[in-house]
Amino acid sequence: MTNLDKLKQELRIEDFECGGDCAICNAIHRIRKEEYCNSRNCTECIEWLKQKYNPKILDEKEKEYLGYIIRPFKDRVKSISKFNIRNEKEYIAIEMISDANILLPHFKPHTMYNGIKTGIKYTLEDLGI
Repeated sequence: MTNLDKLKQELRIEDFECGGDCAICNAIHRIRKEEYCNSRNCTECIEWLKQKYNPKILDEKEKEYLGYIIRPFKDRVKSISKFNIRNEKEYIAIEMISDANILLPHFKPHTMYNGIKTGIKYTLEDLGI
């Protein structure tokens, strides 16, 4: 699920592809605290929203580490998730396409990968890898 899909769910907006005055444009105008305008089209508004709602999930060290681990088989990675074990340990799981999954070593909760929410499947694109 991409960041835009997550935002679409959060805003409960059904149709991002409209031809005029749509809910997404109205929401963006409210966020920007602007009057409604007809000078922008929906595509421009959606692009602005994508840039605004593109939080950095991984810090640079986390991105570098995961990138290094998956480099040899990057094209076979289906998703990356974080899991919590009884609030005592967390770990990263790399789900592979047609291959065994990879589980990284456990770490103390809230010490690493804090941008990744537990139980959510992230694509490499979501994580910026």
